[in-house]
Amino acid sequence: MQATKQSGVVPLYLSVVALLVMAGLFTIAGGLTAVIYTDFAQVVLMVLGACFVTVTSEDSINLAFRNPELCSHSL
Repeated sequence: MQATKQSGVVPLYLSVVALLVMAGLFTIAGGLTAVIYTDFAQVVLMVLGACFVTVTSEDSINLAFRNPELCSHSL
């Protein structure tokens, strides 16, 4: 199966175990406070990413409506 082929040089299970150990140490060292800060950082990144996608998509849509020859089909 092509979809399950590994693309990196680090074995998959080694990566999973390494991430599990890092997450465990991070949580043990920082406790719930560390989890809260991580969640907050993720929310900020996701909101910024959503704003970027929205603005980029809106620009593309407006450009397509202003220049119909850019569309592959007529509206």
